[in-house]
Amino acid sequence: MSVVFHHALHRKASGMVSDVAQDILQIDTEPLGHGQLISSYLVRGSKKTALIDPGFPASFDTVAKGISQTGVAPEDLDYIILTHTHFDHAGAAGQFIQIASNAQAAVHPRGVFYLKNGAKISGGARMVFGAGLSDRLGETIDVPGDRIMPVSDGQSIDLGDLSVTVRYTPGHSGDHLSLVEENSATLFPGDMACLHYPELGHVLIPAGSPPIYRTDQVVEGLQRFLKLNVQRILTPHFGEAPLEPSAFLSKNIEAVVGWRGRIEKLFSQGLEFPQVVEKMRAGIIDDSGMRESAAPGFLADVWLRVMLKTGLMGYMADILQYARDLRPFHENTPDEEVA
Repeated sequence: MSVVFHHALHRKASGMVSDVAQDILQIDTEPLGHGQLISSYLVRGSKKTALIDPGFPASFDTVAKGISQTGVAPEDLDYIILTHTHFDHAGAAGQFIQIASNAQAAVHPRGVFYLKNGAKISGGARMVFGAGLSDRLGETIDVPGDRIMPVSDGQSIDLGDLSVTVRYTPGHSGDHLSLVEENSATLFPGDMACLHYPELGHVLIPAGSPPIYRTDQVVEGLQRFLKLNVQRILTPHFGEAPLEPSAFLSKNIEAVVGWRGRIEKLFSQGLEFPQVVEKMRAGIIDDSGMRESAAPGFLADVWLRVMLKTGLMGYMADILQYARDLRPFHENTPDEEVA
């Protein structure tokens, strides 16, 4: 069902911050106090500094503290770069824009509306996470329009001696971007990459997402990554890829395609939606090599079920082929015209 790496490569962190490349640091956002679920990344150039995907609103203090530990004042950030505007990636963007008076939020043009209307991001999260958990994860605040910098495929964000190149990679969402830091040849694939949690043996879990999830576009994006000469891959869920880049990407493609067939088979057996979620969860824990009783509490009992529910909703959108195409959204963009 899934791919597992029992001998994953671990980079030992100091606290919640770890160096993953020269002038690139990983910050564990620790949602609700639970580590190794979502990573944010700080990229420190000689002239400017960027924070990639600050996480949930409730993670703001944790991420700000992590930034401070690197010697950078959160108030001095120049860019908040968002791979997409989902709650677990962009939820805290407004808070950082509020304290960093000169910072710009870089996002795909389709994400501008959501950043301006944070309640849309929080509202969407309630549909997926449920009201109780979503409320604990915080409320997204609006980002003023003049603080938003729309970016599109091929655009470069100059940080001085480092630069971040934007790649438009729809599939997980219509506003999804992946990023390449050129100097260190580091890829930030966002949720094009599978979830892989250290505490579950890095089993690959495709990041399906409603309402529009396209396995064909995700596979196409991963194949594009294979053509890049990247030296490392830094994922949001969670951390550095446990294999060298080409092997990791190839295994991701296998998982994304394989899960589609697995889900179709489970539904063909007459199982209900919650039963399919539990079957998938049991398969992941089994693939991780641990017994159910040894599975880490919050990750296995809450987080994994929520992520699987979300992923399953996305896969069903793909299998049933509803809402297949991106709708014109406020304004046409060059990326939409070629997507």
